[in-house]
Amino acid sequence: MTAPALGADHVTIGRSLLEDLAISDKMPAYRKGVWKVPVAHQLKEQGASFQWEAWTPPTEGETAKRIAVAVAKAATADPDQLPAVDDGTDYLADGVLDKLNAADALTNKKLEEGLSKFAVWEKTSQEYIEALQAKLNA
Repeated sequence: MTAPALGADHVTIGRSLLEDLAISDKMPAYRKGVWKVPVAHQLKEQGASFQWEAWTPPTEGETAKRIAVAVAKAATADPDQLPAVDDGTDYLADGVLDKLNAADALTNKKLEEGLSKFAVWEKTSQEYIEALQAKLNA
């Protein structure tokens, strides 16, 4: 909800997360190791033994206050201000970021995971849009 208030034109979100958000306004109880498993799958597997967290969603007023604070912080931040780098590295030069990302195993892994997921979501979206266009043109 904060992204549009901060001026984001769009967000990229996977289908499984959207489905989880649509299932309930409740939060699943924390279980170590299953945070990546979609709630829909957990519900199906656990049935009646599935547990929800005991919490109360924030009120509309509380959410509005949180968004206002985030927007105020973003409004006072200087988007062009980057951390000072005094090692002489030109991070915008061709190949520099690729080399640094490849040298950091965790960054490289997370970047690969993110790009892989994005490619799947992009392909799925493209196929869906093409199917809609085919129906309209039929």
